[in-house]
Amino acid sequence: MVRSFNPEKELRKIQGNKREKILLVIIFLLIIITIGTSFALYQVQNKQDIVFTKVGNFYDDYIIAAYVDGKMSTDFPSENSNYVVEKIECTNGATGIWDYTKWEIKISKLENSNTKCNVYFIKDETLPSEPELYQGMIPVIFDEDGRVKVADTSIPQKWYSYKNHMWANAVLVDCRIENIKNKYFDGVKLRTDIVGNEIPMEDILQMYVWIPRYKYKLWNAENGTSDEQAIEIAFESKDTPKSNGNTNGTWLTHPAFTFGDTELNGIWVGKFEPSNGTLSNSYDLTNIQIKPNVVSMVYINISEAFYGTRNIELQYASRYNINQNEIDTHMMKNMEWGAVAYLTNSKYGRYKIDGENCIDSGCEVWLNNTNTGTGCDGVSIEACGGAITGCSGDSTVSASINNTLTCLSGYDWAHKGVNASTTGTMYGIYDMVGGTWELIMSTMYDQNNNFFPVSSGFTSAPDSKYYDSYSYGENGREFTRAKLGDATKEVIKIPREPSVSWYNDAITFFYSYGAWGSRGGANFAVKGNPNAGIFHFNAYTGARVANASFRNVLTAQDN
Repeated sequence: MVRSFNPEKELRKIQGNKREKILLVIIFLLIIITIGTSFALYQVQNKQDIVFTKVGNFYDDYIIAAYVDGKMSTDFPSENSNYVVEKIECTNGATGIWDYTKWEIKISKLENSNTKCNVYFIKDETLPSEPELYQGMIPVIFDEDGRVKVADTSIPQKWYSYKNHMWANAVLVDCRIENIKNKYFDGVKLRTDIVGNEIPMEDILQMYVWIPRYKYKLWNAENGTSDEQAIEIAFESKDTPKSNGNTNGTWLTHPAFTFGDTELNGIWVGKFEPSNGTLSNSYDLTNIQIKPNVVSMVYINISEAFYGTRNIELQYASRYNINQNEIDTHMMKNMEWGAVAYLTNSKYGRYKIDGENCIDSGCEVWLNNTNTGTGCDGVSIEACGGAITGCSGDSTVSASINNTLTCLSGYDWAHKGVNASTTGTMYGIYDMVGGTWELIMSTMYDQNNNFFPVSSGFTSAPDSKYYDSYSYGENGREFTRAKLGDATKEVIKIPREPSVSWYNDAITFFYSYGAWGSRGGANFAVKGNPNAGIFHFNAYTGARVANASFRNVLTAQDN
């Protein structure tokens, strides 16, 4: 049983001067005598200022009290304030969660009378940069069953709250179909009368998550080793002077937020691995979709993935109603993967707001263990297929492989599959652990410091802003060649062979044979290597791989 209510509306009914409040108490007591129901009143120390009252029957009445900045309050912060919920503590085994979209508490396991729930609010002093909605993008929220609804951006907390693991989300819809386009847009402008409306999944082509610009405190900047820990992050805007630390204890503005010569307030990252929106293992790079419960694209080389993502902007802009002069679409780089990985491993991701304890499903992102091929045992990888996007395993972080065309019952993205999200909620990014390897636009130069295509399919180097480059090396354990922010050398636990990073993730850096890279690992442990994970890195040739996919990134244009 779940009870929910809006405290601000209820409080208006009982606020006033003390005489009026005393009169309310008397009236409540008279009603108790008259109709035999029970009223739960919670009072502050002066015994007159009622914090909150809720009427219920004898078996399920409950008490809600607000604490603002550690002090009991006779009022709840308004929904357009900068306050967020730090924690909710309930008695009698009840549990409470705060619904930011409705600005109300929801109480579960309400089985005893006189249950009390204290809601602790704190001010969010480090608000992220406001998500930049480019033409064609629709801000969205999700209900309990994963239905997608148009968000109210006039009150940011109803759209996103990073301290509560609710990252900002947006979608692109299929504007090839006139009635779909007209449903959401007046020409190129988003309609103002659609807030709260559901967007059917069949209308959606791509789903994105906003990674706001931030700086982070360096903890292993000097080529050492480190154990798992919460990464200390502070949000900033592109107008904030950059932090350029390079030693432990100093701050560094994450390099992913510099795109060419342009400083960015954030980047939009594909919410799921790309697909064609179907359950087929075949792929069509002219129809890249990003959505749950479908098969991710595989057997694509680096250049095919790169040009496929670029063509979203260059050839198919009208399909998404985007502006080619405003948006840049490209394949995820190693540094951009690092930006997501570090935010995930902070109090805004898989850690609680205290920055010390993990969220209930743990600090580690769960594995997507699905495979749509005929088999995938780590040796005969040609039998691997794409993964079902948005799934997680059932009970453990690293579940055994599941050959299937659907998520395990209840473990899709909108339900227990949130364990495989970067936030442990529907508002995070999925498929970053397991599922398929994800190819990244990052490469090692050759011995003469020239672009090194190997088997990537490139005949010449793309613009340097579209890939991360690393110096030549013969050994995949030369992690000193890595860069701060790319989630490789800073998270090394064991540098010798077999090298592992945080959470026992396998890591082999660029070397003469493997001049290109992939992240996340696949849905199995290859030939005895440690498990896949968000800090997994594998060097390879850039060629087509049976179960390797990629990820889209959308940013502002480089000036």
